[in-house]
Amino acid sequence: MENNKKLRGKDTDIELKRILEVMINDGYAISPISRTSILKKLGYKSRSTLLLNNRATLIDNARKIQLNNLGLNPTGKSHRKSLIEQLDNYKKKYTELEKENKLLLAQITTIMYNINSRGLDVEEIMRPLR
Repeated sequence: MENNKKLRGKDTDIELKRILEVMINDGYAISPISRTSILKKLGYKSRSTLLLNNRATLIDNARKIQLNNLGLNPTGKSHRKSLIEQLDNYKKKYTELEKENKLLLAQITTIMYNINSRGLDVEEIMRPLR
C-alpha cells in the first residue's frame, strides 16, 4: 500500500488477495489470519470495509486454508490424523539425525586417530572446537 493513500474498490480487493496469499505462505505461526490483522495491514479503522463484496468470505476461506495446512480444523483444534502424521515425520527426522550423529562421531574419531598417529597433541588441536 502506498503512503497515506487508502485503497478503494477493486484496488482494495486486489490488495486483500495479495495480503491473504502472503499470510497463507507465511503460515499460522508467523502471521495468523484474522480480520483485525488484515484491517491493520490495509490501514483501515472500520471492520465494515471487510464485509463488503464478499471480502469476509475471502478472509474466512483463507483462514481455513491456513489452518488446514497446519493440520487444524476451523475451530483451531488438531485432527488425530494430522497428529499421527506429525509423529511419523518426527520419527523419520529422528532416525535421520541419529544416522548423521553416528557419521559425525565416526569422522571425529577418525580425525582424532590420525592426529594421534602422527604424534600431535589431540587436546591442543581440538581446543578451537570447544
